[in-house]
Amino acid sequence: MPSWSSPSHSAYGEADLASLTRRFVEASRRAEIVALVNSVTTEAEVAGVAVDELSEAFDAEVVFVIATRPRHGERSFIGSTGIGAGACARLADDPLCVAALTAERAQVHAGEDLLGVGARQVALSPSTTGNGRQLLIGVGRLYDEPFDASELALLEAVTTSVRHGLARAWLASDRERQAARESALARSARSLTASLDGRDVLQTLVEEVARGLEADTVTVFTGDAPNKLRLVARAAPPESEASDAVSMAEHLSAEAAREGQVRVVQPKPSGSHDGANGRAPLRAAAAAPLRTSAMVGALSIAYRDDRWIEPEDLDLLAAFAELGSIAADNAARLAAAQRAASLDSLTGCLNHGAFQDRLREEIHRAKREDRSLGLILVDLNDFKAVNDDFGHLAGDALLNAVADALRRSVRSYDQVARYGGDEFAVLLPNTDAQTARGVLDRARSAIALIESPVDVTMSASAGLALWHPGMDADTLIANADAAMFESKRARRRGLATPDRRADPPPPEATERDRHQVRRLNTAAGLAVRLGRLLDQRAIVEAAIIGLGSELGYASSVLAACEEDGGLRVVATGSAQAPGATAPVPADAAPAVGQPASESISAALRRCVTERRLVSAEGSAGSEIAVPIYVGGALWGALGVRVEGSMELDDYDAQVLGGLADQLGAALRTARLYAELDETHLGTAAALAAALEAKDHYTADHARSIAELAVAVGRELGLSERHLRDLRYGAIFHDIGKIAIPDAILNKPGPLSESEFAVVREHPRVGEQILAPVPFLAGVRQIVRHDHERWDGEGYPDRLAGEDIPLGARIVLVVDAYHAMRSERPYRRALPAAEARRELLRHAGEQFDPRVVRALLAVLESRAIGSAGNAGL
Repeated sequence: MPSWSSPSHSAYGEADLASLTRRFVEASRRAEIVALVNSVTTEAEVAGVAVDELSEAFDAEVVFVIATRPRHGERSFIGSTGIGAGACARLADDPLCVAALTAERAQVHAGEDLLGVGARQVALSPSTTGNGRQLLIGVGRLYDEPFDASELALLEAVTTSVRHGLARAWLASDRERQAARESALARSARSLTASLDGRDVLQTLVEEVARGLEADTVTVFTGDAPNKLRLVARAAPPESEASDAVSMAEHLSAEAAREGQVRVVQPKPSGSHDGANGRAPLRAAAAAPLRTSAMVGALSIAYRDDRWIEPEDLDLLAAFAELGSIAADNAARLAAAQRAASLDSLTGCLNHGAFQDRLREEIHRAKREDRSLGLILVDLNDFKAVNDDFGHLAGDALLNAVADALRRSVRSYDQVARYGGDEFAVLLPNTDAQTARGVLDRARSAIALIESPVDVTMSASAGLALWHPGMDADTLIANADAAMFESKRARRRGLATPDRRADPPPPEATERDRHQVRRLNTAAGLAVRLGRLLDQRAIVEAAIIGLGSELGYASSVLAACEEDGGLRVVATGSAQAPGATAPVPADAAPAVGQPASESISAALRRCVTERRLVSAEGSAGSEIAVPIYVGGALWGALGVRVEGSMELDDYDAQVLGGLADQLGAALRTARLYAELDETHLGTAAALAAALEAKDHYTADHARSIAELAVAVGRELGLSERHLRDLRYGAIFHDIGKIAIPDAILNKPGPLSESEFAVVREHPRVGEQILAPVPFLAGVRQIVRHDHERWDGEGYPDRLAGEDIPLGARIVLVVDAYHAMRSERPYRRALPAAEARRELLRHAGEQFDPRVVRALLAVLESRAIGSAGNAGL
């Protein structure tokens, strides 16, 4: 915190005090907006907070945030107020905005109808993220009040904060999107192999692609040739049934199928967004080829917004298409295998096994629907003689001729089966006795009319049986067999072709890949948590613990660069033990920590020297080290190691590289936040200096108890946010004394009752002084209630016990102890031991006993640690 000299009483007049107060409010407002921006995580939230807060802070009717797309430079609105949808597109191309994007500092403009939105005063503040994305925040007033220097400073500070907030949001979004895509791909591999029906496979494919790539429309076109494609599967909202979706997808799919590579149509930079029936037309689309042993086709995606289809999107689409091709081929092969397994290879009729299955299905249906069922068994007479006299080829030709004759003589829904050898079966669903006899007669006649390939006359014996309730399949077959006019009991029974199994699932569905996807998801979750932390020590500890306990690396180390070019370990951890950390100073380059040791490996040193990812293999195991950049400067490196036969691979490099990026961004944000906090404390000290002009003891006393109050709060386990409120509360706890007349404030003797009544008002006055600063909402409660007593006899609200805010209870005890140990005009300071006894004597009456014990514990530890502090 900056040091502040003690100005004389005459150095501060009312104007100076007003100026200091204004500066304090401005800095507080700036810190409040920055804190709000840092508290949200998505692009829309960051832009929304910035727009809302700047609109209020500047009393501006128009506020907007523009960002360029990565790699393409197209400008898009991510947040605005006071601007219609149509004006947004025009405003992004306004010359003032285009020029401001490349400016180095904020610019102001005055005129008539600026930016085409009626603004008379405009301030534009540009910035550029680490990956080259340009950012512009604009504030416009529809009235003639120029922006002053303090407002421009606030706008630039908020722009910097928004830039970091958006960088965090974009990075987290990219990580989450990548993890979601990996999960979608793995899930798709499982889903596609779960079904072996061709149509189900393709429908599952389009649904998974729609989820994984967030597409408005997904289609699959297949056919025998690229110019003969037809739509076979689609995933789209109901309103997307329009012909433009099918037309664009079909055209692009034909190109992809013909050329055998991914084809893409990107959105045009400008143009109408109005489509048929008021819907936006498709503006971007891509198609990847599908190819199986039996067909060609393409998988396509389309979007109705200005989304740019990135190379990563195309890679994922191609991966989906490859998975779909494999799954569709598997389904086609299985369908062919199932057909082959159910058909007699010679005649094309149902084989014996398939006939048995179909017979039982039809019996079950007849029972359920109360329908009739008939069965005809046909046996060729003297067929053995054909084989013996003319050979098996002649016999096979005759069997084919009989099968064709039977198929011609039955109805379309009847089933003809080769029951075995020279025996056939005809299954007659929903058939009464008369109709069944008609089919039987036609069958006999058809066989008799066969033109035999050999010089013989063919005849057949046939038997008909009708199913009745309670009859099973075997009984029905036995009845049909017994009904044959001339039977041939001795025959061979054919065996069904065994089912073929589908090809094994593609490698994307293996357990290893599922494990890697889970690790990517875990890393993405850890990165998001790092981005939400604002304390550098907490960031380092969370990162090192996550590497071990969540990601499972055997050992991990964080090392920071030193000014002399060396490395210093700031944190180490393992999968078995929690992380051990050394202090991380505000400049993110530790000056105190563990000395360089075996934790600094050769790979870690090379990583820092060469400023790139380094992997190494050795007898001790496999290791990867990645550099960490904070604000564009090399901060240090992160290294992990696995032992034994385990190896680190590209997935680990991807995980660690992303985590290092997020770690650097989080440390950068924490550093900026700490700097803002110090600035805020400095402004607070300036306001306290104004109090010092009235009462030197009060100002010095406030600074002295702040550190001790925070130590007590930490002893009681308060969070960092509450510790910060406590620090400000201790500094400002007597700020209301500014309103007390000097004659009362500096009176050498005891105060009268009327004078004490004036003094008792200062907590309320202090709260009112801090009221314009929303950032200090938690502090105001401490300032108002730090003179309340545990027994309820304090002021101004006579709160008691736990109803008093804990911060106020802490400040009261620390304040009392410091007062007893300080010289005052009306009494001498008490010795340390006596002051501590007084605290214990009034614990449970004036003071919270738990807070008293905590303060004594802090004093005791300081006495043990340093004899010089024992006299505090």
